Amino acid sequence: MALQQIVAKADLGIQEARLGISKADWIKEHALGNGFEDDKTTVTSMFNNVESHVGELEGKVEQLTQENKNKDQLLKELQESVDGLTAKFMAQAKNLSVLEHQTLNGALQRISKMESLQTKTTSYNGRLIWKIENFSQEREKAVKGEQPAIYSEPFYTSTYGYKLGLVAYLNGDGPGKRTHLSLFFIVYKGEYDALLNWPFNRKVTLELISQDASRPDLTDSFKPDKSDSYFRPLSNSIRNKATGCPLFVSLDVIEEQNIYQKNGVVLLGARVETQSRPASVSQQGGGIGCTIV
Repeated sequence: MALQQIVAKADLGIQEARLGISKADWIKEHALGNGFEDDKTTVTSMFNNVESHVGELEGKVEQLTQENKNKDQLLKELQESVDGLTAKFMAQAKNLSVLEHQTLNGALQRISKMESLQTKTTSYNGRLIWKIENFSQEREKAVKGEQPAIYSEPFYTSTYGYKLGLVAYLNGDGPGKRTHLSLFFIVYKGEYDALLNWPFNRKVTLELISQDASRPDLTDSFKPDKSDSYFRPLSNSIRNKATGCPLFVSLDVIEEQNIYQKNGVVLLGARVETQSRPASVSQQGGGIGCTIV
């Protein structure tokens, strides 16, 4: 509104200046040109006054015009600043939207992956099937000492049961070094150990699962003894000492293609009784070659 008033004043000043100049020219032309010599001084004085007034008006017009230009320039600069900030804000909002979208997608993918892994690998019925892929390459790591042992995913005897697992030495361990696959059973510290009976006393069966319907699984079973491996894990540990079979199965047997190894895949397993054994039952170490490590 202030800018419009300035422009209106400028226009009015210009009109007044033009009117004053026109009057002065008329007086000079008609008064001096028609013989009013006696009034020459008076007319000249009037003309000078008019010219002075015109000069003042022209100065005001010029000042108002300059102020108008300054206002226009300022308005233009302000508009450019607003446009720049708006563009920057929109760009940041777009980037933020993309980032939020990527973050959300990433979180959903991680959740989906975790749910998928849990669905595929976690058992709550005392049964574990452990798929070892690229067996020859994994065994080569064991031969070189890069990774002597590999661990299975944990499994449970029930939703609130014992937390258990397996550890395999693909190039053997102890007496089975370089000749056998050694397989051991682990009792982990679980979330619900306080609700369970200790020591752990359920029969355990370790398995090399046949991938040929005409050939049987190779198994070894044992009953837990009273060693520390089956007592409740200590609060400062994540698992007990492993116990099992260093001479579980000959590596030559595993090398027979399409029976116990197929397309580079070997399947190991474990079965654990889902009910506790009576306390009166004798608890002795079982299967051939089974020991504590």
